[in-house]
Amino acid sequence: MRQLSFGTAPPSRREAERMLAVPTRLLLEARERNPALARIDLDRALECLEHAWLPYRGLRIHVEVHPVADASATFVIVHGLGDHGRRQLGLAAALAEHGYAAVVVDRQGHGISEGRRGDAPLEDDLGVLELALRFARQRCGGPVVILGDSLGGIMSWYLLTREPDAEAAVCHCIGHADVHPDASFRYKQPLLRGLGKLAPRARVSVRQVADYDHVSVDPITKRYFDDEVDGLFNFTVSARSAASYLGFRPRIPWERVVTPTLVMIGAADGLVTPEFTRACFERARPPLAEYVSVPAAGHQLFLDHLDVAMPPLFDWASRALPGDGAA
Repeated sequence: MRQLSFGTAPPSRREAERMLAVPTRLLLEARERNPALARIDLDRALECLEHAWLPYRGLRIHVEVHPVADASATFVIVHGLGDHGRRQLGLAAALAEHGYAAVVVDRQGHGISEGRRGDAPLEDDLGVLELALRFARQRCGGPVVILGDSLGGIMSWYLLTREPDAEAAVCHCIGHADVHPDASFRYKQPLLRGLGKLAPRARVSVRQVADYDHVSVDPITKRYFDDEVDGLFNFTVSARSAASYLGFRPRIPWERVVTPTLVMIGAADGLVTPEFTRACFERARPPLAEYVSVPAAGHQLFLDHLDVAMPPLFDWASRALPGDGAA
C-alpha cells in the first residue's frame, strides 16, 4: 500500500498546490456547466486559502483554512469515502461569501495528509476530526460547526456521541449499525468484518462498499469517478477502514446528544438513499436534530447541487447558532 510521507518538513504552499492541480482544474472547469459554482469566486478562494499541518500520531494531517474577517462561525468540513478536501472548495467558498470561515480536513491517508493511502479507521477519523475542531477554535475563534459530507457525515454523526467541542453539526448522510443500506449488506457486512480482522490492510474497492453507479446524477461528475482521473482520490481503501464503521456503538445514548444538528440528504440520492437515512434518523434521533430532504438532489450535494443545498443550511444555521449575524 502506497504511503505518503514528507520527511523533515511539509510541502510549501506552491508544492501543495502542485499536488492538488488536477482536482483544482476539474473544479474550475465544472463552472462551465454548474451555475452555482460559476456564481462563486473560486479563484479568490484559491488565492486566500491557507495550508496548515496538524500533528496526529506521528503523521501530518493537512487542512485548508478559508479565513473570513469577523466570521459568524467556522465550519470544519470533512470529506467522504476515498475523497479529499480540495473537492470541497466550492462549499468552503460559498460559506465564506456568506460570512463563515472554513477549515477543510484531509482525513488520514487521504488527499495530501500523510499516512497509508486509504487507511483511516473510524477511531482515527474521530481523533483527526477532534483535532481539527481544536485547531479551528484556536485559529478562528467563535462558534465551531462540524460539517460532514457523505462518509464524513456518518463520521460526524457518530462523533456527536462523544460530546465534541462544537456548537452545532451538519451531517450530509448518517448511519446506524443496525440499519442496512440495502439487502446485500447483510452478506457484505460479515465478510468485510472478517477481512478487516484477517487482512486489515488488504485493499477494498470503494465500489464494494457503496453503489457508485449512483454516485452522481450529473454524467460529467460521474465520469470523474468512472474514469478515475484524480490520482488523489482513493478508489480503494483498507479493509480495516471499511470494517471499522460497521460495528459502531455510541459512547452516550442518542437521547443525551444535545448538539444542534442538521441531517441533510438529497431526495434523488441513489447511493445513500433518503429511505436509509430516514430509517437511521428514526433509530437514533437526538432531541435537537432536524432532518431535511433536498428536492431533486443526488449524492454530490455540495458540488452538483450547491444552489439548492445551501439555502436550507443557511436557514438552519441562523436558528441554531446563537447570535449568528451572517447575511
